[in-house]
Amino acid sequence: MSLEFRTGEDLAATAPSRLFADWLRGGTELGAAAEDLGRVDGIAPRAAPWFAAGGPRSWVEAMTADLPGVADKERFRADAAALAAGEARVVVTGQQPGFAGGPLLTVLKIATACALARRETARGRPTVPVFWLGDDDDDLREACEPVLWDPAGDNLWASDLRPAALAGTLPRRRLSGFALPEGQEPLGTWLERFAAPEDELGLHELWREESARGHTWSSLFRRALLRIFTGEGLMIVSGDDGGLHEAAAPFYRELVARRRELGSLARRRGGELTARGWHAQLGTRSLERPLFRAAGPGRVAVREDETGTPAAELRPGVLLRSPVQDWLLAPAAVVVGPAEAAYLRQLDPLYDALGLRRCPLVPRLAAWLLPPDFDRSPLVDGDRESLTGGAPGPAWLEDWLEVATADLAGLLAERLELGSERARSLAAGRVRRWRKGLYSLVAGEAQQQAEKRLRRGPAWILPEGRRQERSLAWYGALARWGTPLRDALLAAAVVHLEEGAAGNWRELEITVDDAEGNHDRHP
Repeated sequence: MSLEFRTGEDLAATAPSRLFADWLRGGTELGAAAEDLGRVDGIAPRAAPWFAAGGPRSWVEAMTADLPGVADKERFRADAAALAAGEARVVVTGQQPGFAGGPLLTVLKIATACALARRETARGRPTVPVFWLGDDDDDLREACEPVLWDPAGDNLWASDLRPAALAGTLPRRRLSGFALPEGQEPLGTWLERFAAPEDELGLHELWREESARGHTWSSLFRRALLRIFTGEGLMIVSGDDGGLHEAAAPFYRELVARRRELGSLARRRGGELTARGWHAQLGTRSLERPLFRAAGPGRVAVREDETGTPAAELRPGVLLRSPVQDWLLAPAAVVVGPAEAAYLRQLDPLYDALGLRRCPLVPRLAAWLLPPDFDRSPLVDGDRESLTGGAPGPAWLEDWLEVATADLAGLLAERLELGSERARSLAAGRVRRWRKGLYSLVAGEAQQQAEKRLRRGPAWILPEGRRQERSLAWYGALARWGTPLRDALLAAAVVHLEEGAAGNWRELEITVDDAEGNHDRHP
């Protein structure tokens, strides 16, 4: 079986963030995504602290044990030596684990990083893809949001922890501490019933092995990703590895001493983005909790008067995670999605203050899995969650509001003979009051349309009315469609980068076997 893919909608037109859409289109003070991709070529390799002497022994041993084949192990040793010598570069991306691995966007990010690393290596600049597994996170609500689909009944399966996680009654714990099968039991049942019989990637076998040994979510998903992307030279680091943070001890000393200053810089930058019509991704809570300390199964915010926490126990909050990552790994590029692009733009002044190199950001692949002959065009702008919770609306609504502000200001100036400054101020104030109501109106209509669309196609296309890549679990997709899906994702990522280099960023649509077919192979 081979899977086909084709180009879909303009990615900027479907982006949930106007800042991300403007970056894709280019021509703004934020620069252009195509230009950032072009800058990757010029980033010189340099030895990074994490890869000194070939990498910490415990990490090298864990990677060697988890890699699926002899060729992968040999390549890892060679790449680690090249990175230690400053003769190779890395492309980094990351995501926290979750139910059945987490959302599909996880493998979209990794496929993009692998394609970019291959592209750069082929051009004479050896580059290695690295995935930062964010298992130090304790956001159980987000971790339990992904779903599996039931091909026989066209239903969706969720984690057995999901009700408590969504209700907020589940005690917060770092994701690395979850031993199998806790929270993942439906995955085991699903694999028994619906995984491809040939198990090309060994994901069903791996589940049985890892759960029988009581290994963790982190172990299962790390080993699964290394199997899925065998031959790509993928390296994985764990965000909850005490050795990782110990290696950053010199940098942490500076972060601890300057955390208030760094928070103020991000807050000021957020205000600037908001004033210019974009969105400040980091809220007050994130700004006030830049560092955490691993404490038992959970983590606690480091108080401002705490200064003696060992680096091995520190864990960065969202404000400082990317600076810590970039200090440790010295990437030549970071592959990001819409939300990450927004919050990383808010961190620009932190990089300047810390003297960190701001490497180019590269948009991740955006892809849909669709049954044969399915018309996805009605799904465009059907993502309700991008219109709620105070987040910015879709690019088309933000563009209209900008035009409406200018039109209203012109009308006030002409009809009431107000000065231009007064007219602009009144118009901007009134449009700010409109915005929330308009988002609510559009969100409600989008939800109704999403429900109609759901009745026209399998439940896995737009799970629970949410964008597929943010809701459908990747472990199930790869267990069902195996190496053909893996190969299609990597091929789509190549096209994504080729088209993006010309400024033509588009979604990709991958045609897969209809998940409602082949019922005869299920009990």
